[in-house]
Amino acid sequence: MLRILIAFLAFLFIALPRPETATTVKRLTNTPPEALNLNPSLSDDGRTVVFESSSDLFGDGHDQPSFHGVRADVANGTFMEIAQGRMVLAALSRDANVVAFASREDLVGENQDRNSEIFVFEGPVLRQFTHTLNENNIGPSISSHGGLIVFNGRKISGDGSRIYGERNSDLFVIDGETQAETLIKSAIPDLSVTAGRAVSNDGMRFVYSSSVGPNQTQVFMFDSREKSVRQLTQLGSRVTDVKLQPTISGDGKRVAFATRRRVTTASDGSVELYVLDLPTGQMHQVTNAPSSATAEVVASLNFDGSLVAFNFPRVMSEPQADDNFANNSEIYVATVAARPAFGSGTVLNAAAPGSSPATRIAPGSIVSFRGDALGARVTVNGQLVKVYFASATEVILVVPENVALGPGEIIVTNADGFSSRAEVVISSAAPGVFTVSGDGKGEGIILDSDLLTTGPFDPSNGNRRLSIFATGVRQAASVSVTVGGQATIVETVARADLDGLDEIHILLRAGLSGAGSSTLLVEADGMKSNPVSVVLDGSPPISQDKVVIGQIFGGGGNSGAPLRSDFIEIFNAGGTPVNLAGWSVQYASATASTWSSTNLTSVVLSPGQRYLIQQAGGNNGAALPTPDATGTIAMAAGAGKVALVKSTAALSGTCPTDPNIIDFVGYGGTANCFRGTGPAPAASNTNAATRNGDGCTHTRNNASDFTLAPPNPRNTSAPFNECPITESVLTCFPDALAQRRNHDSAPALRLRRFP
Repeated sequence: MLRILIAFLAFLFIALPRPETATTVKRLTNTPPEALNLNPSLSDDGRTVVFESSSDLFGDGHDQPSFHGVRADVANGTFMEIAQGRMVLAALSRDANVVAFASREDLVGENQDRNSEIFVFEGPVLRQFTHTLNENNIGPSISSHGGLIVFNGRKISGDGSRIYGERNSDLFVIDGETQAETLIKSAIPDLSVTAGRAVSNDGMRFVYSSSVGPNQTQVFMFDSREKSVRQLTQLGSRVTDVKLQPTISGDGKRVAFATRRRVTTASDGSVELYVLDLPTGQMHQVTNAPSSATAEVVASLNFDGSLVAFNFPRVMSEPQADDNFANNSEIYVATVAARPAFGSGTVLNAAAPGSSPATRIAPGSIVSFRGDALGARVTVNGQLVKVYFASATEVILVVPENVALGPGEIIVTNADGFSSRAEVVISSAAPGVFTVSGDGKGEGIILDSDLLTTGPFDPSNGNRRLSIFATGVRQAASVSVTVGGQATIVETVARADLDGLDEIHILLRAGLSGAGSSTLLVEADGMKSNPVSVVLDGSPPISQDKVVIGQIFGGGGNSGAPLRSDFIEIFNAGGTPVNLAGWSVQYASATASTWSSTNLTSVVLSPGQRYLIQQAGGNNGAALPTPDATGTIAMAAGAGKVALVKSTAALSGTCPTDPNIIDFVGYGGTANCFRGTGPAPAASNTNAATRNGDGCTHTRNNASDFTLAPPNPRNTSAPFNECPITESVLTCFPDALAQRRNHDSAPALRLRRFP
């Protein structure tokens, strides 16, 4: 007998503790503590929940069966009794107008032997679907329209196109039209399929659980489109756990499961319900139960996975529940956070993925798009593009050559139709140089253009040509390349055989011979590439080295000081790069004979480039720019001695004469050693001794070469200031002139460079 009860129990819209990803959790039933409410099934439209309850919901007294099959309307709050007796995980049509379930009860007078039979409720009519002897008919599954029913462990898709089943730990699928059976996977350890929905409505996806190790079950999904099985969870092991009971939404895009193991946050051992959104890869924790909640949980999703119905220990909503009944279940319904319209992505130059995100990309360039739950379908401003590589977290693509310059949008769409996007600016050039490490740092991918060999390269003959492998330069109007701060001759920019890959062919200047590891930088239409290294060997040219001490500040951290640390700045005022490997700066107080040393790093200092050495300091003032080297010397503000030494060995004496001294500055009136007619002016807490001419003045006279100015520390990243070089001033020497008069072949002049 079927009866309708306008819910005197009423739905309880109780606000429950929950993670932010679940927007609402409602308690659907409110039964006595000793009652059990189990195995809910939710219709595709989310309006109906069918479950079984041991509570005497309809007031029939104690002579009735202990369980009742109940159909609840979520929208208007009504309950209907479908069956008297157990009704384990009923199968529903899309609107729940047809309900199939198994029962041993004689519900319509046709099951007097109390065999397990399949019954169908097609409101308001209940009929017995199977009539068998000595056979157990269990676990029905129904198509969306309710016209097809399978049972005994088989699962039918909503459209009836596929039927999944298990046999002796083997998983198989049957084509609904041809009845052909295909093995999916054999010998699956501890294979378990929920009694609820396990297959998407289109039959393309099927979920189950299996063991991957001792006490370690995981959720798996077979994807018929990809013809592959994917592991959806990475759960740790736990001796005592509930069954995962994975179930899938009708559209195949969300999977719900329960576990006592850690999923998103540290677990306190309580059972929790989770929903995995497959298009985004986002895991939603639906419940947040106390540690005493440990009972089995069965869940059911509507078509799009926006709603989930589940039985759960009542202690979640009744913290004071009697311990004896705390794990008796009530039925709950929760909304799951909506899937965002788009995911976010980050765009990088594929040649330099280890650098900051690219603010610009260029037509015909190779770029990297990074995000989550990515796919292989990519558009740039609506144009489908070539994809070299696609994973869930990165896609490597080629920007179309005909894409318009200006604002742009890259959209990456995965197999589930979920898109991630990033806004970019498309400009004529966005240079990036590929490196051996693959991250855009360190040694560049560069070949000898003639020999097709890797470095080191010897440019001493003036004919050494290199091929630099880059991207984002093919449409640039102007391209320049510097090596060690010196310009090279760019001969051609060619397109390689690989789409998006450019070759920049340059001619090295002979003056770079012997420069060692040098920084190579490409600039195209005003945009700079990632700096890479290239090794240049050969014999160094005649030295034009002129590295000097450019600035001294010893008041760092003192009262009134604008900067927190003392510093020494050195400067390449010459015309060639200088490798500072094995060099040091050394300091002694104004009249001392003992020197303290700070070693410099292995940097090739280009002409016009500065190098910052941070020393000790105090608490006052701002921090220095990132130093190129750091020491611990406490320098005096007003007077002292500083030496730049082509060695790391400590100097000795009040006025050392070591031949490795490259530059020497005494500052302050009490300094007893200096170059020229006197020391540089006395610095202070607010002023530094600063070389004139922005570092270019060098007459070897501390008194006239330096003046006082507010400290202005600059490191190797600061803009270059190349000093002018006066070419070949002729200086006559009487002995040479005499030789010239007497011998036509004798050298008459000596060439010397002066700033």
